[in-house]
Amino acid sequence: MRLSNRLLPLLTVLTVVLSQHGVPSFLLRKSARDTLLASVKLKHDVFRFLMARPEMWPILTGGTKLTTNSDSKIWSELGLSPTEMIEELGFPAETHQVTTEDGYVLTMHRIPHGSNLNGTAGGVPVLIQHGLLSSSADWLSVGEKSIAFMLADAGYDVWLGNIRGNTYSREHTDPDISEESYWNYSFDHHGKHDVPTMTNYILETTGYSKLFYIGHSQGTLMFWVSMDHHGQEFADKFYGMFALAPVAQLIHMKSPMKLLYPFVEEIEDTMTSNGIYSFLASKDDLSGVCGQPEAAALCKYGIFLVCGWNEEQFDEDAFDYIIENVPSGTSLRNMVHLSQSFGRPGLHKYDFGTLGNLEEYGQEEPPPYDLSKVTVPVYFIYSENDWLTDVLDVQWLAGQLPNIVKETYIPGLFTHLDFIWAKDLDLLLNNEIIADMNLALGNAA
Repeated sequence: MRLSNRLLPLLTVLTVVLSQHGVPSFLLRKSARDTLLASVKLKHDVFRFLMARPEMWPILTGGTKLTTNSDSKIWSELGLSPTEMIEELGFPAETHQVTTEDGYVLTMHRIPHGSNLNGTAGGVPVLIQHGLLSSSADWLSVGEKSIAFMLADAGYDVWLGNIRGNTYSREHTDPDISEESYWNYSFDHHGKHDVPTMTNYILETTGYSKLFYIGHSQGTLMFWVSMDHHGQEFADKFYGMFALAPVAQLIHMKSPMKLLYPFVEEIEDTMTSNGIYSFLASKDDLSGVCGQPEAAALCKYGIFLVCGWNEEQFDEDAFDYIIENVPSGTSLRNMVHLSQSFGRPGLHKYDFGTLGNLEEYGQEEPPPYDLSKVTVPVYFIYSENDWLTDVLDVQWLAGQLPNIVKETYIPGLFTHLDFIWAKDLDLLLNNEIIADMNLALGNAA
């Protein structure tokens, strides 16, 4: 079987995950999935072999010459926690934990006010929610140009969420919960439990009756799901929702991630049969490789390949920090649920198969989420060069939501991850978000 080189980084991720969990290749089931992996022969040791031989990289990158400069850094040192990073830039930082109804302990990092407000607080709260395989740390990536710091300096009370299963929300109230039970969730649970739990805690803590929500990628998806589960009473708790790279259906995505769709069930069966229920739950899964200077350029290429190519806006100063904090982990079931959107129009609940759906939903097909329940004022911000969230899928979603007050289309090379990592994030995006928030508050007064 001959495969496109575009698939290599994704197969690398899979083989690294398997090898990190100690699953020897001879235990893997014989199937089309095994043929797929064997055809590229890219187990972890082979990947390290390639990393040590830069002269071979053009074979993988199609002749593209890549460079990276990790000598210059935004931060004084690596290994700092989000609160330490916040404090290093002169902002106040707090850590809050809240428990969901089903026992997951979620951590939020708070910036209660700006660096220039001399200890005063009381601004309108903003919940900022990360995307897939990410965490609160992502919103700090580019230093003072990050939306979290800019909002704090603009007088807002900033709360950085962390959903269940990521680096900072890995605890559970049941100390004896099994790996299989702990990781048995998808973005449906993020929307049903995580988003409302964090929202209600913020409102109770601050005394406000409403807040703003900013979501990126899966952070938008879980918001739509939360509205389906909780309806108008929950929608009334938001001044507005800013959807960065909004996600729902994904049938037009350009990313080579879509090429894995036919193999999803077999990949899931193989991993679960070997006791693996999480996906990239350890930062060491990739940072051990990508943190090597000789591998940095190829890892950067892998990011571009999955999410879109924009080397001009890639902040080299933040690269070491990015690699140190990504990926932050999710469940295998969540990855499967997301992948189900690659081949089915619309946004649907988890597909358990015909018999499972009959038992769970009383029908053979998973029901769609009711997007008409998203009555919150929504600000859409999307880009042309986003390989994950295609313009056609965004436009479909825009047609389903009843209260879109503004659509901002970013032309050119702006990509899926530029929404959190772009070098000129303040000028290209964040100033407009803050202006729109201020205007919304003025109109609400």
